[in-house]
Amino acid sequence: MPIISAAVVTHQGRILLARQFMDTGRMRIEGLLAAFPKLVTSGGTNQQSTYIDNGNVRYVYQPLESFFLVLVTTRNSNIVEDLATLRLLGRLVNEQAGLSVDEKIIQDKTFEIMFAMDEVVTSGTREAVTFETVLTTLAMQSLEEEQAKADEATAIEAAKKEARRRAYEIKQKKMDAISGGGYDSSSSLGGSSGGGAATSSSVPSRADPVIIDTTTSSSVKSTAGGGMSLSKAGRKTDQASRMLAEAGANTQQTAAPPSAPLATAATGSVGGEGASVAIKVEEKISATLNRDGGVSAVDIKGDLIIHVADPVASTMRIRLAALNTNPDAEFTFKTHPNINKALFQSDSVLVGSKPYPLQQSLGILRWRCEKLGPKKLPISVNCWPSDDSASVEFELENPNVVLRNVTITIPITGATVGDIQCGTARQDSRALLWEIPLIDRRSSSGTMEVLLSRQSSNNLFPVSVRFDMDASLAGVSIVEALAADSGKTVSPHIEYTVTTDGYQVV
Repeated sequence: MPIISAAVVTHQGRILLARQFMDTGRMRIEGLLAAFPKLVTSGGTNQQSTYIDNGNVRYVYQPLESFFLVLVTTRNSNIVEDLATLRLLGRLVNEQAGLSVDEKIIQDKTFEIMFAMDEVVTSGTREAVTFETVLTTLAMQSLEEEQAKADEATAIEAAKKEARRRAYEIKQKKMDAISGGGYDSSSSLGGSSGGGAATSSSVPSRADPVIIDTTTSSSVKSTAGGGMSLSKAGRKTDQASRMLAEAGANTQQTAAPPSAPLATAATGSVGGEGASVAIKVEEKISATLNRDGGVSAVDIKGDLIIHVADPVASTMRIRLAALNTNPDAEFTFKTHPNINKALFQSDSVLVGSKPYPLQQSLGILRWRCEKLGPKKLPISVNCWPSDDSASVEFELENPNVVLRNVTITIPITGATVGDIQCGTARQDSRALLWEIPLIDRRSSSGTMEVLLSRQSSNNLFPVSVRFDMDASLAGVSIVEALAADSGKTVSPHIEYTVTTDGYQVV
């Protein structure tokens, strides 16, 4: 039963994954799989599992969500065994990819799926394995690994318990200091025994540390009886400090060494180089463009992620540039359950109903676009082939963006680069790479002449494009951030990253 290849392809013939089991050239496999969708279209796809004979090969295939799982075999292979192998591979692909199979999952699980295929087929021949035995082999359960993970979990739990214990001790010392037990009554606020002028100095009567939060100047106030008490702002900060200790933070940062009679609790600064709030706007673009310049599919996903290290900023309000949040807009936005949804939709303001967790990365806003309206994709690429040469050109479709580290990959080998307007070109073992450091409105287009050697126009596609941007296509931009309690401006570290995740011209 010679099986030449097993592949997952789209309905348009684009290869997501292909595993060869016999010594076959890449060009031949790509040609066979590129011809498959046309044969399926002409023969119908109503059956759940069927086959097509074409020349010297046979396609055995079945639908897989919006894709096809295809076996390319020889004409003399046993069709019954081929169908059984196909069903087993289909179950394994669904097991590795999960309940919902899409292109992103297939790309992320490429190696896992290929490993599963290798367990079923060896050198083109089906192995005598079952679904359960393949899963057992792939799991590779290790008792040593499980023991190491259990030991690590035990150590983490012990560290958390120690952090809670030390936090409780610090809390008790604070309470003792606030109640006045840590001060000598003869040296507190009041007159001296000799009748001299009153002194305002207060000296601790023991070496236990007294913790005073200095986040605000009014957090500690003297009482009429000579003791000390925390104001409302001080109690809020004290509560945030205890939350930080419960989360397992290093308590050495909030407590003074035992030898110091009086210490202040250190708090993270907000703004400047020591900013303890970070905001990341991350966006990924997936698109399939036609050779004639049209757009077949587009999928833009984005996340706004925050990381708060300072308790003062745990209730901050983030105001964004005005966004179109109407239901019929190009981009749809989803907020975290703890974010005030009504305020975001009306004013593009993100504020939580509870403080943000400390020392953790949290996504508070997501957006997605699956169909572009007036907005355009950043860049288009066209190829103009002739008998022995081709002209490749790019054009910046959206003049408001700046593209960096642009790489245009053309799947041809043995080609010679002629005239090139910008960037550099290099040939690796599989493709020709055209690299342009920067594309903006001042350098919005460029061409490259390629002299072909034993190539045809069909070998120029699919063309893949990769680039980086520092501005969101959805228009997500941070205008300002304010601490909700005090109204003070927070100066977070802001990072915008926009990358491609499957940007092709087919």
